[in-house]
Amino acid sequence: ISLHYNPTVTVLYKVDLDELSNKNYEKAFTYVTAVTNPKYGEDRDVVFFSKKMMVDGKLCYIMLQRPVTPNTYPEFTEKNPSIVIAAAENFEDFATDNNVKRRLILSPTEPWQAQRVGASVPPLEIGEGRWLLNYHGKKDGIEGYGQSFMIFKEVENDLPVIEKLSPEKMFACEEDWEMPDRFVVPCVFTTGMIFHEGDLLISYGAADQYVGILK
Repeated sequence: ISLHYNPTVTVLYKVDLDELSNKNYEKAFTYVTAVTNPKYGEDRDVVFFSKKMMVDGKLCYIMLQRPVTPNTYPEFTEKNPSIVIAAAENFEDFATDNNVKRRLILSPTEPWQAQRVGASVPPLEIGEGRWLLNYHGKKDGIEGYGQSFMIFKEVENDLPVIEKLSPEKMFACEEDWEMPDRFVVPCVFTTGMIFHEGDLLISYGAADQYVGILK
């Protein structure tokens, strides 16, 4: 029997908002590049900081990724799905070994994160060189996913570091409509964060069927 492994590769698209609003979907999205390399296996939950930063004397894009098996990278020994931060001068460099700086920043350590941790949405700039990140963890197929937060601090000429981290699960499935229905794993998964009139608004998917807003 011949078996073929086909890992998920994260790719970057440029979006034309005018075409998207006019529902011209074939013209709305233009492929740019892959940003993960299949030779390192499955890699998901990829998000970018919204501005470039100086890292080792180069102005770089900063990316968060979640390799399923981080130890496939030569610089890591962690076996469980974890959050990795990476810097490169060009988007195209991330899927290669071309001058990419990576650092593993968070692995599953709490019971509610037993299977994995990963970024949920792009970090949100909150001022004074700090960024708010909503991240998720999954315990198993019974308790499912939960969400929590951390704050990054920019570092001069280096990758941002975690300044504060909430290790506790801060929200999970509670309401009846958030509970599993068509799918069996309990899941709330953040899809966006913005500040609006002084409030932090968080959109999230629930049960892979509905959309909710936290304020």
